[in-house]
Amino acid sequence: MNRRDMIKKASLSALVPGQLMYSLASGPMGRGGYPDGAPTGLAETANQRVQKMYDRAMVIDGLVIPRGWDDRSFESLSKSGYTGFCASLASANLKVALDSLEEWRKRIAENGDRLIQARAADDFVLAKKTGKAAI
Repeated sequence: MNRRDMIKKASLSALVPGQLMYSLASGPMGRGGYPDGAPTGLAETANQRVQKMYDRAMVIDGLVIPRGWDDRSFESLSKSGYTGFCASLASANLKVALDSLEEWRKRIAENGDRLIQARAADDFVLAKKTGKAAI
């Protein structure tokens, strides 16, 4: 890594501290600039820090277009680590939209161990604390 690249990456670390460690650990020649990829400590530490930050963060997907919601959908939701999401409703007309809203209400009621209906910001906080997703 040359001096110019080091300065760029160091300045980025002011915004994203974990990025500096990751950048230093994964240069063009491999981790830490070593051709054989040794040592791995910096990259692993950076990845662990990023994962911890993500685990603590409140992550909300702004648009989920549900089609055929099933167990695989719940598995994917669980793996995503989302705290919540905004579900898009079918909107061909008012009746279709209201029917879609009612389907979500039923889905939330039937899956109370995994879902919370969000009506206020505090519902997302509750979802995060209880390991559920707020819709």
